[in-house]
Amino acid sequence: PEMGPEMGADCEQELEPELDLGLGEGAGRRESGPERGTQRQRAAPARDGRPARPPMRPSRAAAALCQGLGALRQGAGRVAAGLKRQASLGLRRGAAGPAEPAAQAAAARAQAAPTHGRPGVQKAAQEPGRMRGRKAAPAPAGGRWAGLGMRWRRVTRIGPGPSKLAYRLRRTWAKPAVRSCFLVYLPMALLGIAGWRAVSDDALRARVEAETAAAWTALAARPEFALQGVAISGASARLRAAVHGALALPAGQSSLGVSVGDLRARVEALGAVQSARVQLDPEGILRVHVVPRDPVALWRDGEGRLASVAADGTVIAGVARRAAHPSLLVLVGEGARAAVGEALALMRQAPEITGRLRAFVRVGERRWDMVLERDVRVMLPAEAPGRALEQVQFLDLTREVLERDIAAIDLRVPGRTVLRLTERGEEAMRLRRAVDAEAGKDT
Repeated sequence: PEMGPEMGADCEQELEPELDLGLGEGAGRRESGPERGTQRQRAAPARDGRPARPPMRPSRAAAALCQGLGALRQGAGRVAAGLKRQASLGLRRGAAGPAEPAAQAAAARAQAAPTHGRPGVQKAAQEPGRMRGRKAAPAPAGGRWAGLGMRWRRVTRIGPGPSKLAYRLRRTWAKPAVRSCFLVYLPMALLGIAGWRAVSDDALRARVEAETAAAWTALAARPEFALQGVAISGASARLRAAVHGALALPAGQSSLGVSVGDLRARVEALGAVQSARVQLDPEGILRVHVVPRDPVALWRDGEGRLASVAADGTVIAGVARRAAHPSLLVLVGEGARAAVGEALALMRQAPEITGRLRAFVRVGERRWDMVLERDVRVMLPAEAPGRALEQVQFLDLTREVLERDIAAIDLRVPGRTVLRLTERGEEAMRLRRAVDAEAGKDT
């Protein structure tokens, strides 16, 4: 449908006061709905004496046109308001004197910027020439600014940023050299000066040592640090008694004065102890675990005393009688204790003779003599004694030489075996030779 003359008149009536751009009294003012309707009714003329008909509903194009004109009206209202604000600023500037254009722009921006309800920001906005933490710029010497001079203002900081001094201190502290100087070198220097002062003064040093010793003695004497007992494990009753004697801890001994390393060294110094582990538990009990040495032989020294020895030749303990250890080998002579391993190897090499073996005798600290049953002595060479012992076993298996009246078997010369007879054997040999001689004469 086409727009009628009434609708055109209504649009003209509505747009005429809005395009005034501030020249009339109703510039930038939008009329309300009832007033607008009243104007439309007045503007609609009567035809042929008949009442005016109600306005027709505009089409979509007319509605879009009206919306565009409304937006144009709003823009014109903003322009009029800006011109009015500039006019008011010009009046105030004329009353107060000329101002710098940059200051005017700053003032306008400060007034237009939101303050968010903060008094400091509102005060800064009212004074646009102020800068944070600085003085106001001085006025020029001549021209229209002459005579104004330089104004100083006390400016409060705005915002959470640090001050200039705090910023410089933080930047200085961020340097690694500064931090090292204050955190490492300065404390070391102070400690060095204090130590040098204490060492250089003899009286002060003696006093410090005496006070330290007295404090340590008083602390160690407290009953909370006293030993509650000694527990020894892994040893026989005789060895436990020896370990107690080696520890030599007095009654009420303080645990602070106990050195675990020294106690372990004392226990391991015993010949019967191969290794030891010493611990001090939180209950105040000293626990000692002992690994004893196993005796492998009996050693008879030059004075005739017997002692049990370990595989490495360490003397374990004294032995009163040989019958107390019948299964152990007896070693006799100087240097026999140091060659226990060699004697044990010879025993393992000749198991047939071991049952008849009574002792190993060390001769000249270089070779062995084996003493068998019936005091039969087998003299082994210094070199390759095992090969000579194999020869003795062969003779015993083939001719049973160990069952005869033989006093010694000399194998000291390689490749030559010498048999030494007993007195009974010599007598039997002479008798046999005499019998053989008589039998030869008869034949």
